[in-house]
Amino acid sequence: MEEESSKESSRVHNEKAIDQYLRNLIKSPERRLTGFTESARWGRIDLVKEFLAQGVEVDATDEYGRTALILAASGGQLDVMQLLIDEGADVNFQEPESQTTPLLALLRSLHSESIYYSGVQLLIDFGAETTPQDSDGWTAVDWAKSRIREGRIDQDFLQEFERQSEPSGKAL
Repeated sequence: MEEESSKESSRVHNEKAIDQYLRNLIKSPERRLTGFTESARWGRIDLVKEFLAQGVEVDATDEYGRTALILAASGGQLDVMQLLIDEGADVNFQEPESQTTPLLALLRSLHSESIYYSGVQLLIDFGAETTPQDSDGWTAVDWAKSRIREGRIDQDFLQEFERQSEPSGKAL
């Protein structure tokens, strides 16, 4: 019991430290973009809204060429993804080096099946293309197949996703 209490205390302390770090970046014009993209990654929708209100461009890239939407997708942050899309984020943006799109970032990262399902549906509903390849030549369908092998999504999800990936596909 004492160990659980210690772990919870440590988790709360870490969350507070991350929150303070991100809030400090709002005040630093030269670090504002880092704060914006990291807030998206950590699911801090309140801070993402603050950065947008401060004039950060929704599709601005960090030093690695990643947009906030790519990082939110990688982190499985569905609420942040929705906000960024509503603000006009490009659902088909590809990182220059890795060629990762938001859809590829979502499927490349480890999430629960519900995150995959909801995130894929959100991105496709807003026009995400399923055919772009990352720098290793993998498409979104390839990544979905790898998640089946890992037991993270089921065959029905893949079949529906593949159907959606076809030009005349239906919604998931």
